[in-house]
Amino acid sequence: MSKIARLALFLSLILSAYACGDDDGTSDSGTEDSSVPDGDTPDTNLPDGDLPDGNLPDGDLPDTNLPDTSVPDGGGGESCAAAGLPSIRLDDVVSGLNFPIFAVAPPGDPDALVVVENGGRLVYVKGGSSNTFLNLSSGLAGGEEEGVLGLAFHPNYAANGRFFVHYTPTGPDRVVVREFSRASENTANPSHVAELVSIPNPEENHNGGQLAFGSDGFLYVGLGDGGGSGDGIRDGSHGPIGHGQNTQTLFGSILRLDVDNAGGGYAAAGNPFTGGDGLPQIWAYGLRNPWRFAFDSVTGHMYVGDVGQDEREEMTVIPAGTVGANLGWRAYEGTTVFDPGLTSRVSDHLEPAIEYSHFSSSEVMDNGCSITGGEVYRGSAIPALQGWYLYGDWCSSSIAAVRYCDGEVLEHVRVSSIPFGGEGLASFGVDGRGEMLIVYAREGAIRRVVR
Repeated sequence: MSKIARLALFLSLILSAYACGDDDGTSDSGTEDSSVPDGDTPDTNLPDGDLPDGNLPDGDLPDTNLPDTSVPDGGGGESCAAAGLPSIRLDDVVSGLNFPIFAVAPPGDPDALVVVENGGRLVYVKGGSSNTFLNLSSGLAGGEEEGVLGLAFHPNYAANGRFFVHYTPTGPDRVVVREFSRASENTANPSHVAELVSIPNPEENHNGGQLAFGSDGFLYVGLGDGGGSGDGIRDGSHGPIGHGQNTQTLFGSILRLDVDNAGGGYAAAGNPFTGGDGLPQIWAYGLRNPWRFAFDSVTGHMYVGDVGQDEREEMTVIPAGTVGANLGWRAYEGTTVFDPGLTSRVSDHLEPAIEYSHFSSSEVMDNGCSITGGEVYRGSAIPALQGWYLYGDWCSSSIAAVRYCDGEVLEHVRVSSIPFGGEGLASFGVDGRGEMLIVYAREGAIRRVVR
């Protein structure tokens, strides 16, 4: 071999070894800092409450399948570059409603909204006129945080006319999710078609209420821990306790249901406990009272607002593909220890992305007491708002915004361009054209986020 050939071979071997990295197989890239930024009870018919005492279930808690944090959370090619919050304001959409708590557009009907009034009426609104779509006021329990709480239309509603309502009828089973059917464009049949969830609640509060379909076609259902105080640690006179960490009860969970398969209690394939160690309908657990959650339509992540006990409100991001996530209640309230006796059993839980304390004017949320989970903006009217998550609080006039990307919070700020939106903020939503809505229960109004 010539000197030139030998030199070429030598150089090629050096370059090859450099490209392959260290011989121990380790990467030179570091891990991101996953530290969480620092961050009860509404005084009316909505999110919160507290429950009975007793003993936690025996045995070890089930294993969780928490997300691989090495996988970027941006999804869909979304950039994590710094982007300031644009100036936004609110425009009135509907007013004169009777304690509205949710609004959603029926698929296939982009100019319409169906508004959930807590007292039992679902109102169809379109073109400046409205009428009763469905009335569930007869036989409806009307205590604290009871009533009609949530609504979701089947993704194929335009063809099949199916929709689902989360509410609290009188009687022993006081938390139900039932299926109804469309009668005409703007009315529904009064009797339910099927019952997907039916459980007794020893208290009036902590019923959850959110319903939403994921991109997988399954229906996700939010249920609180059953009410009372501290998930039962303060008063043992009302029944079983420790629901948050008990996967043998539906309380304190987010369920994932296959509405097209009644077998096995509608449990969706791939749920974490379909093989045992818990109820097969459960998808995530360790929640106190998830008052509104929403999917990011780009990343598939679920953003969950979970109402706190006495000190902390929290929002947790459950990354797409996660099953069996434990959000920590009642071992933890936010990132603070609530029940020291449980922390050794709840070591592998999903911590909140953001949290804030009650009644503090120095933080992003002014005088908050009960978080109202929001939405990630994915509309087209405000390009600079893309990817921002907006949320609020039942007791506060503030609205806050979060940018979450690659598994961390990049920005968390108050929306100063909306100085007052009214108290009693019950929900965020999305209209039929993808623009964000905010529902104010006390004012009887729905407003749209605009530039």
